[in-house]
Amino acid sequence: YDLGLVHRNETDDQVTVDSANATKKYGVAVKCATITPNAARMPEYNLKEMWKSPNGTIRAILDGTVFRTPILVKGITPYIPTWTKPITIARHAYGDVYKNVEMKCPAGSKAELVCTDKDGNETRETIYNFECDG
Repeated sequence: YDLGLVHRNETDDQVTVDSANATKKYGVAVKCATITPNAARMPEYNLKEMWKSPNGTIRAILDGTVFRTPILVKGITPYIPTWTKPITIARHAYGDVYKNVEMKCPAGSKAELVCTDKDGNETRETIYNFECDG
């Protein structure tokens, strides 16, 4: 599956969903680095929209996980000779970080984190006060 920005744009990012579903079906995948578009990438790649992170889309379809079982490789000798458990080599992946959004904030704005409980009560925390545009 070609997860390059050009092909993702051509397929309205359906290729990312298709690749995740194939991973789910076959239980295996290898993914290289991909570009998550930002405002500068929009004209550079002539994008229809600022597509979400392919990593986040894939993780959401795979229930938030990337590695479900270790890949065992013969020939990797543990530093501690008595070690008998599998050694998993992987990059840490935390899916929620890919649910973020981008927005422009003019000088004088305040960014807040808002939590609304089940009764509609809000708790607010200031994250940042913009002294200049951000």
